[in-house]
Amino acid sequence: MSQIKKTAIGQKILKSARAIFIKQGFLKASLRDIAKRAKVPLSNLYTYYSDKNALFATVLKPVLNDLERFCEFARSNRREVSPFETLQEEKQYLHFALDYINKHRQELNLLFNQSFGSSLENYSEYLAQEYEKNWDLLFIDLKKNFPNRKFNKPSSFFLRNMAHFHIMTISKILMNDYSQTEMTKISDEIAIFIWHGGMGLIDLEAN
Repeated sequence: MSQIKKTAIGQKILKSARAIFIKQGFLKASLRDIAKRAKVPLSNLYTYYSDKNALFATVLKPVLNDLERFCEFARSNRREVSPFETLQEEKQYLHFALDYINKHRQELNLLFNQSFGSSLENYSEYLAQEYEKNWDLLFIDLKKNFPNRKFNKPSSFFLRNMAHFHIMTISKILMNDYSQTEMTKISDEIAIFIWHGGMGLIDLEAN
């Protein structure tokens, strides 16, 4: 089989898998249905993917790569800008996130709401851990850049729950298929709440 033909068949399988997973979720989707939609023998599908989980992870790989880049940007960005952003800057960051969510609704809904039973069902916990790591880096920078000020680091319990609040918000937005306008309103409400509450929580001298 030529490489071009092999690649074309692989793409057909991937496209069919994406459609089936989005419609049925990981648990209900079957490799037999995916093979049937792709018009390839089931045995041929196994030539490309060892099991359903491997195929599911491949479908979501572009989004997973993007989320990892977002985490890396958040880690590095904390060290390059002042941690005391304005409320407008906070809103703008969330608007950028909303633009991405709006463009990748189906894949993100698949990841956060339809991945039960797969190796990615606990991905939200990984993101929560990354959120907490970013706060750890923030306080390292605060102590270094503002040695004469006192800051109060929130507890791990609080940070982990705030992370899950963000993730749950995204999950609910995707489940309810909110419009861009509705998403922006929710985003701005969150930005206001976090900016005022966050500054009051960590900056002891502001109290």
